[in-house]
Amino acid sequence: MKFLKLTVLFLLIHGACTAQYLYGRVVQKYAPASIRNDIGQLYRDLKKYHPNLTRYIAPDELKSAFDYLREGISDSLTARQVYYRLLPVLNRIGDGHITCNYFNPEKITEQDVSKFLLRYDSPLNQLQLRFIGKKIFVLAHVAEGKTIPAGAEIVRINGMLPEAIIDTVFRFMSADGYNSTFKYFFLNYKPLNGLWEYVFHNCETLDIVYRRYQTVDSIAVRGKPSRPAVQIPASASRKLPFLHFKRMNTGTLYLKVNTFEPAWDTADQRLFAMVFLKELSQTSHLILDLRGNTGGQQGLMLMLLKGLITQPVQPVKFPSELIKGVILPPADTVKRNQLKYVKDYNLQGWANVVPFSGSYKNRLYVLINGGTFSAAAIMANALSMDQRAVLIGEETGGGRNTTTAGIMFHNQMRHTGIDYAFGLIPFNAPNPVTEAGHGLRPDIVVSYTLDDYLSNRDLEMEQALKLIEAAANLK
Repeated sequence: MKFLKLTVLFLLIHGACTAQYLYGRVVQKYAPASIRNDIGQLYRDLKKYHPNLTRYIAPDELKSAFDYLREGISDSLTARQVYYRLLPVLNRIGDGHITCNYFNPEKITEQDVSKFLLRYDSPLNQLQLRFIGKKIFVLAHVAEGKTIPAGAEIVRINGMLPEAIIDTVFRFMSADGYNSTFKYFFLNYKPLNGLWEYVFHNCETLDIVYRRYQTVDSIAVRGKPSRPAVQIPASASRKLPFLHFKRMNTGTLYLKVNTFEPAWDTADQRLFAMVFLKELSQTSHLILDLRGNTGGQQGLMLMLLKGLITQPVQPVKFPSELIKGVILPPADTVKRNQLKYVKDYNLQGWANVVPFSGSYKNRLYVLINGGTFSAAAIMANALSMDQRAVLIGEETGGGRNTTTAGIMFHNQMRHTGIDYAFGLIPFNAPNPVTEAGHGLRPDIVVSYTLDDYLSNRDLEMEQALKLIEAAANLK
């Protein structure tokens, strides 16, 4: 599951009341037999419906992992405790779209907030960190009094070495295949609530030892008091605009694609029309930024793709069993939905995407990183097949050869009430590579150093502008 969805909303037990929703999630314990039955239910659903279940883990190895998990349940546990044990096993499947949640934020009541809200915020909220390899650095520390200087290297946090911290939190973070750039993206650019929960167990104080040049020092970073009127965030958060663009110069346009989430309002439509009917016709060099775009609706991505290719492209290829044999649909609802999705996809003409008559035909520079996931990663690969785009950045978070998404299978564990979901449609690349389990590799690799972060450099953009300048000098 995406790391952003692994947060716990700063929950702590301050009391118990059976009338509260969170009581059943973090206080009430469930019998070992019930928990083992729930784990068995999840495993059966995965084996029956997940189309890429054993692509990155051998069937016997996955079975052994679930057996070991079940056999290790000897005591009664809360839903949250069961969830902690499930995540490392699920993440071995290598599917960044798998989700698992032990509570639903929309069901949390005001009584839950008053009983279970932590009295302090995460100490990590005061720190801006960068994770490079197996090291952790501080870019900024916002606090009153003593602060960690910018550029300092973390030596230990609560006695843990950086390598152990990173390895531990990675066990709770899922990605496509063996990819790590997706995980680093969330560590470096998103809130660190998951790190705080899974590694430091929502503690109030972090004892940090750090090194700056040859000097080693330490500091206790204490979480600030939480505000009494904290509101639980709604499931529909503020929508990012679909597109953002700016003119770099008369011939160069920068186009940022923030998301392919399904919201598609009037402002998005007008901006799309302006870009494709006016701006691109005046552009000889387009910098397309897909960094941090974690995907969304395939149709929205494919519509954008039609405006950027010069020849028909097949973005994905479906397994033959989802294309053939549809005359007699199976009785199984899930199988029917899979077949219907692929049929509708092909009926819309997405199997072979044909460019718009006025599509952009000049030079294209595509910026990618570990946050380029799902539909965005599929788009980057499709653009590379058009043989006109130069990919700049790092390996995408989305799988190069396949990703499992589309429609989702949803279910809830019978006893503990833990929700889980996974994709039902394998989006396979029509041009697979021999390297399995990784994202799309860039043509020009970019690797950030600490000095780059401290200087607030945009290395991908710098590389794109260098290529544009070099092309101009050849004229």
